[in-house]
Amino acid sequence: MKYLNKIIFINSANIPYAEISVDGNVHFTGTQGVGKSTVLRALLFFYNADKHRLGIQQGQKPFDDFYFRQSNSYILYEVMRDNGAYTILVSRYQGRASWRFIDGPYQREWFIGDDKRVLSDWVKIRERIDKNVAVSARIDSGVMFKDIIFGNTHDHKYTRYALVQSSHYQNIPRSIQNVFLNTKLDADFVKNTIIQSMADDDLPIDLQTYRRLVTNFEQEYDEIDCWFRQARDGSYPVRQQALKIAEQGRKIVALDQLLLDVWHMLNYAVADSEQRIPLLEAEVAEVKAGIEKERSREKELTAEYDKEKDTLNQELGAKKSKQKEIAQARKDFEAIGIEDKLALAGRESAIRQERSDKRALLDGLLRTHVSIQERYNIARGKLENARQTFKNALNEAYHRKQAALQADRKRLEAERTDGRKRITDAFYTWQHESDNRWRTLLAEQHRADSALKELRRWHPMADEIKQVDEQLLQLDLAEKENHAKQTAVKSQIDRITAEYEMKETEIKQVSQREQERLEADRAQLRVQIAKIDDLLAHLDGSFYKWLCENKEGWENTIGKVVDENRILYAQGLEPQLDTAYDGLFGIRLNLDNIDAAHRSPDEYRLEKKDLEEQVQQLNRQLAQLPVTFQEEVSRLGKKYAIQVNSRRQEATLLKVEEEQIPVKRQNLQNQRHKLEMEESERIAKEKMTRERAFNEAVLKVQSEEDARKNNEARHKKDLKALDSSFDKASKALDEELRIFKELQDSGAAVRYREFAAQEKQLYEQQKAELAGKGVDMNLLEQYRKALEDLEALLTKIEAGRSDVIRYHDAEQNLFAKEPEIKSLSRTLNNVFQ
Repeated sequence: MKYLNKIIFINSANIPYAEISVDGNVHFTGTQGVGKSTVLRALLFFYNADKHRLGIQQGQKPFDDFYFRQSNSYILYEVMRDNGAYTILVSRYQGRASWRFIDGPYQREWFIGDDKRVLSDWVKIRERIDKNVAVSARIDSGVMFKDIIFGNTHDHKYTRYALVQSSHYQNIPRSIQNVFLNTKLDADFVKNTIIQSMADDDLPIDLQTYRRLVTNFEQEYDEIDCWFRQARDGSYPVRQQALKIAEQGRKIVALDQLLLDVWHMLNYAVADSEQRIPLLEAEVAEVKAGIEKERSREKELTAEYDKEKDTLNQELGAKKSKQKEIAQARKDFEAIGIEDKLALAGRESAIRQERSDKRALLDGLLRTHVSIQERYNIARGKLENARQTFKNALNEAYHRKQAALQADRKRLEAERTDGRKRITDAFYTWQHESDNRWRTLLAEQHRADSALKELRRWHPMADEIKQVDEQLLQLDLAEKENHAKQTAVKSQIDRITAEYEMKETEIKQVSQREQERLEADRAQLRVQIAKIDDLLAHLDGSFYKWLCENKEGWENTIGKVVDENRILYAQGLEPQLDTAYDGLFGIRLNLDNIDAAHRSPDEYRLEKKDLEEQVQQLNRQLAQLPVTFQEEVSRLGKKYAIQVNSRRQEATLLKVEEEQIPVKRQNLQNQRHKLEMEESERIAKEKMTRERAFNEAVLKVQSEEDARKNNEARHKKDLKALDSSFDKASKALDEELRIFKELQDSGAAVRYREFAAQEKQLYEQQKAELAGKGVDMNLLEQYRKALEDLEALLTKIEAGRSDVIRYHDAEQNLFAKEPEIKSLSRTLNNVFQ
């Protein structure tokens, strides 16, 4: 079953875009102005294709201006059939609606691009339609459109688009029109009308009628008569058509000449291109050699740069390692409180001097009791020797244990150093190789990125497009020049035509004046002839006839003095002879020297004949005058026709060239569009290739960077594991030494308490004895307490002396060089940046 499935509006009737399905029962509702009538009229237009029978009221916009006010305004109808849908495109062409049939279902992408813009160029729209989809030529006639959709066409290529097959379909659109325009019709009448309209019976044609109307004689007669057939305005239509045919013939000749000129130009262009090909090939070879040379130089410079960069990288790594060592040393010294130890070591000389002073004061206080002091000093000395001997034994055992553990520590440190060196060497070897790979991949990424960025400025068809633009510009200039030449030629033709018309008018005026003169002379002669005829008509019964009959010799007497018109040829005078009187009115006159003043009828007849001959001569002159006028006009026309025809031929050539300019412009525009499309395709293809190369390069660089990070993390992890193992073993040694020390200290504490008790006992005995001798015991206790504090400080100084020495060594060998190392590191970083 075939039916209208969908209607689509694109920039039509104030609707930017809308798809309306009409494949079933459809009901339109809404307030005034929402577009119900707009859709209904578009639906009705599908069936009747008549813009004047859509219910558009007077004062409203015409159909074309309302539905197709823009160049990209469209109405599309999707029609279903048994083997699929097809689409009817209605657009505006040369100010009115036209149709195209597209053998495929409607697709939005045909008319709307990715940027949401509606296309207006049919060439671009046709490119978007699949090449396998058939598209009909433009149909400008609504009658032909209705013949196609109602199956009244004998062209088989349109058969696929027919909704019905009927040669008498005219009542179908009329009935649908009445329904759409709300005309009151009975449903049965509408049904019967449509059914009757779809009948397949053809009306008979009486061929005899047409045979009688068309005969050879009438055809030949009409062909001959049409050349002389004149219209109401005095023109000859067939002759005008003949002139148009002659004009078309001149155009064909001009086109042939233009085609010949183009052929010569093409031959010249081909020959010139063939001559330029070897030169261009040599130039291409030279350019390629230059490119290869530059690439070789680039490789050399890249190798030198990579070598220098590797050296600087190693130096930078060493400097960074040194900075880490300095930072770690600072951290270690801060952990042991090096500032307090340095301050205490700085006071060593002052403390020793103070201890000497206190000892001198104590000795001065005990000088008067030397014997007691010496005795107790000897006892304390023995006790101190015993304690010192015990302490030395403990220290010796501790030192032996410490030395053994220190040997183990040194062995562990050597193993750690060897392990760190092995791990570090492997890491730096891999890192050097990775640096080379990373630099190569990064350079490849930069090249791919640069190549991708170059696409923004890459226009492979720029020269061809520029050449087409120049041709368009030359075409515009040629069009202006052609227009100026046409204006000049037209002005010349108008001037020559005006001059011809002026000359023709002068000849016509001269001929008219001559005709008027001849007609005046002829009229005058005819007046004289009429007078003679009038005289001759009055001859019977006149005085002249009476004299001729009754008075012999009257011509020499009364005939010389009397008037012809009033006397001789007058009637009713009743003349009589009077023989007694011989004069005229009683007077005798000598009339010998007076000519007769009358003429006889024969003389009048001769004069009439002469006058009639003059009239005939004038008639011949008047009859010849139009012929002479036509000959003079013909000679004048031929004279000016030579000038006008050459300019008309030139005008025809210019007109032909002007008519060819839009075609050439359209061809150039199509060529430019084709070049742009080809350029876009090439750029898109090249962009895809370069983007793929860039993405691969980025992934390779990222993969190498990830591998570098993983390897660096693994290197740090291995070093950390090595350090952790060393620290664990070192802590085990320290713990073993601590346990040994604790065991020593716990065992020695008992002995030291015994020594302290014995020393306290000696001290109490000495104190009691000295007190009995009058010694100030409080002052003695102060001196001894001060000496003990000073001895403790000196012991502390001695214990931290190795740390102080190490700090001064680090300060001289590490901390003093830190600014230089930082400055060099910044310099190297700037070099790599």
